Amino acid sequence: MTGQSLIVQAAEMNRETMSALEGKGLIHRIAPGKDVAGPVDGTNLGRPIYETDGRFGGHKLIVATIGATTLRHFGYHEEGEDVWLLGLDSWRPLYFVFATCLVDEFREKVRAGALAETNLVCLRARYNDPEASFYVVNKHVPHGEFVVPTAEPAPSFYVTESAGLQVLPLAFGSCSVRVRDGDRTLDVTP
Repeated sequence: MTGQSLIVQAAEMNRETMSALEGKGLIHRIAPGKDVAGPVDGTNLGRPIYETDGRFGGHKLIVATIGATTLRHFGYHEEGEDVWLLGLDSWRPLYFVFATCLVDEFREKVRAGALAETNLVCLRARYNDPEASFYVVNKHVPHGEFVVPTAEPAPSFYVTESAGLQVLPLAFGSCSVRVRDGDRTLDVTP
């Protein structure tokens, strides 16, 4: 598989595609009525969705503006991060690429030359949708974002994460990665 070109079909970011990622344990959707803390009887109850390791510092809220037209920032985090896609459809198209496995398995596939299209999911960003636009990317999930090179403004979204969290980069080995969306095919290899 040396020098293989992977062509990943872009899909709509919606309840179904996000639920499929959640079913694989890659994300946790934050959606209306989806989570409850448990049964209550005349009291209030809280339950964490996840808790960060103190060694990564306090929590922070950032705004991410994406201008990269490739997956040059593809990687993973050692803790979860919360993504809030509050945005404008007038921005240039934004895509999220997720591996369908955790980082150790992903690295092994790259090392063995066994990375395949089925190991990646590409979703066209959907803003302001309570069923799809708010989620937690679980720790150790390889992922990245890119935009289509157009004249529209670069898109932005919000992320909350541990203050000391870093993106740990990952490579695709000898594979090139292309994304097909309708009649457009984009080379997103870093």
